Order: sequence, then C-alpha cells, then structure tokens
Amino acid sequence: MELHEENACIHPALPLLFQWLHLSEEETKSIKTSDWAEVSRIQNAKAVLQSQLSEQNADNNTNEISEIADTLIAIETNNRHLLDSRLIELKKRMDDDSKSLSNMNNVQNAYIHAPLNSRHSISRLELLT
Repeated sequence: MELHEENACIHPALPLLFQWLHLSEEETKSIKTSDWAEVSRIQNAKAVLQSQLSEQNADNNTNEISEIADTLIAIETNNRHLLDSRLIELKKRMDDDSKSLSNMNNVQNAYIHAPLNSRHSISRLELLT
C-alpha cells in the first residue's frame, strides 16, 4: 500500500500493522502445512504486537490504517476458518481412532473369554488315565 499525502508523518501504528499483516500471512501458510509450533510462535508474536498497538492513539486513524485493518480482519477470519476445519478433521480422526480401539478391545475380550479348546479342557484326572 502506498502512503497518502495526508500521511506525510507516518502513523506510529503503521509499522506494527504491517508486521501483523506479515505474521498473519505466515500463519496462513503454517496452518495449511500443519506447522503448529510455528503457528504458536506467530500467535505469541501477534500478542506482543497487540499490546503495542493498544498503546497507540486510536483517535488519529487514517484511511491507510483502515485499509490495512480490513485486510487483517479478512486474513484473520480466513485463518480462523482454516483452524476450525483442521479441528473438525482432528476430532473426526480421534473419533475414528477411538472406534478402532474399542473394536480391538472387543475382539481381544472375545478371545480372552472364549471357551478353551478341547486340548486345554482335559482334566488332570483324564491325563492320568
């Protein structure tokens, strides 16, 4: 985005917003590649930026800040949807794994409680005779 003439004095929030924009774009890539350590690092970095931004004077917002904010909101909304879909996939996989484990336990229990075969059911008395 290019600076408008009215912004000859750069608003102090602009560099922070550009950093946030870059981090959000990197976060999208990390979510898509399931790099959760990187997602966590990025979210921590954005939390630091958020505290710095909250110290800025919000009364003096420019059109450029509004445009960046709109872009950031769109990217963050998209990232939220990506995370939601990954969470749904993970829950489904966990449910499937749980069902498989339950089925394996049922099979195991069926064999443990199955009647002994005839070789094992011969009494000691029968062996002696």
